[in-house]
Amino acid sequence: MLNIPFIRESWIPKLRSGEIKQGDTYLHKSNTVTNESTMCCLGVAYDVMPDKRWIPYGYWNSENSTTYITGPGCNTGYLDMKTKAFIGITHDHEKRLVDLNDNQKKDFNHIADVLESWCAEQERLEL
Repeated sequence: MLNIPFIRESWIPKLRSGEIKQGDTYLHKSNTVTNESTMCCLGVAYDVMPDKRWIPYGYWNSENSTTYITGPGCNTGYLDMKTKAFIGITHDHEKRLVDLNDNQKKDFNHIADVLESWCAEQERLEL
């Protein structure tokens, strides 16, 4: 079950805020020279988690970039199981979000609309 309060009160507003530069392929990536930081939509979800702790994962000197992971059982493009359980997203949800963000290049506002539609659908089914 989706954690509708978290999605509506934390994740969607942060996606719509314009505060985070959208990136792809990596949850979170920062350039050590320019201090520019990007996140994919899943990275934004983790960034608004209570008690988040980004873990540096790899450094690419050619790009002067560091990528980050969220914890055990994940890679640089997917969330760890504990985070997914808190948010209430399934692997299928996660794959769909990755497709929207990385392959279809949909902006954060579009992705926020998709999340809202998932919440509304869950609420309809609960009635």
